[in-house]
Amino acid sequence: MNQATLEKKIKKIYHDANAYADQVGGVEYGMNILLSPPIKGPALMVVSLQGGGADRRRQKCWPDRFVYADDGNPYPFGKRMRKDFEELILLDVLKTK
Repeated sequence: MNQATLEKKIKKIYHDANAYADQVGGVEYGMNILLSPPIKGPALMVVSLQGGGADRRRQKCWPDRFVYADDGNPYPFGKRMRKDFEELILLDVLKTK
């Protein structure tokens, strides 16, 4: 599968997941779809489900980066993940661009 096909398929999944979130109340019930850009042959895939939090913003456009990897990201899960990967000297694995 080439990169263009991968992006097309994953963007469809992202759209469908957001449509489902809209049907069930979305971020009001703690559901927010956060993904990274599609990467062919990634070194790591993180799939998680968390119970929401105080952040009630809704990301509905395709991300250009993996937000959880950002220094100073607002998500407790992202902060924990970034700290763990820093301690393991694997932070570059989380970087997508």
